[in-house]
Amino acid sequence: MPKEGLPITHALALTGLSRNDFMNATQRGLYPTPPVTNGIPRVFDLDELVAAYVLGWLYERSVQPAVACEIAVGVLERIRTRPKLETLIAWKYTLAGEHHIIVSPRRPSARNPVELFSFAVGDIRRLMLAGIKQKTIDEAQGGSA
Repeated sequence: MPKEGLPITHALALTGLSRNDFMNATQRGLYPTPPVTNGIPRVFDLDELVAAYVLGWLYERSVQPAVACEIAVGVLERIRTRPKLETLIAWKYTLAGEHHIIVSPRRPSARNPVELFSFAVGDIRRLMLAGIKQKTIDEAQGGSA
C-alpha cells in the first residue's frame, strides 16, 4: 500500500524548503530521516511536512545546516510521539563543556538552557493539512497544480 502524503516536488513547494537544501542535507547525513524512496518518488507524510517546513524556515534565517537539521529532526521525533503538541521550543545548553540542542515543549532541566527558537507546530500542522487538502482537490478536478 503506498504511503499517504505529498510527493517531494509538492512537499518542498508547500514547505518552502529548496530541493538543493534538502538534497544537500540528506546527502551530507545531516538530515537522516528523509522519507524512504524504495525506488519510487519520495512521499512526505504530515509529520515529515512539518519537519521540512521547520527546516526550510531555519535555512531562511541562515541557521547553520547541521544545527537546522538537528532541530528539524528533533521536531519530527517529538511530533511523531506526541502529535497533539501545539508548541515546541529548541533549546541550547552546555554540559561538560559541550553544546547540546534539545527540542521540547517546555524548559529542559539542564542548567541554564537558552531558548533558540519556538515553533507553533500545531499551526504548522494545520497549514500543511490545508496544503494537502488543496492538492487533493486540484487532483480531483483534473489539475496537477
